[in-house]
Amino acid sequence: MTQKEILSNALKDVLSREYGHAYTHEEMAELLCCEKQTQPYYMMYSKLYRLCMEQGKLLESLPKFGYKVAEPDDHLSLAKRQVKQSVKKAKHATSIMKHAPTDRMSPVAREAHQRVSDRYLLLTAKMTEAVTEINKLERQPRSAIELQC
Repeated sequence: MTQKEILSNALKDVLSREYGHAYTHEEMAELLCCEKQTQPYYMMYSKLYRLCMEQGKLLESLPKFGYKVAEPDDHLSLAKRQVKQSVKKAKHATSIMKHAPTDRMSPVAREAHQRVSDRYLLLTAKMTEAVTEINKLERQPRSAIELQC
């Protein structure tokens, strides 16, 4: 079977399952026609994850077990987790830029570093601001949110 056929069959299987259905790593490996927890397994899983997400079925990781089809009500918290991880990565990138040995860089590299560094700082600030706003909106009762619109 080709990779496309394997992914198509796996997608059909996931889409046919109820929300909350769990797959062990063994079951997922069988579905993806590869050995569990290997590089090909994670590559195929990543592709399946994207395909499922585009169809409204998000696969959620269950540490030391496998994956489950996330409940619709959990999509927001899973998205928030991704945003928070992105903010951490952006802050780490900003830290790398901040502590770079600019005095040892060539003039061209130093100029490029300065341009990019400014953008990283702006990006990190905006992402942090967005997370704060999202957290604030989540804490408000629904009627208060509707009044803002």
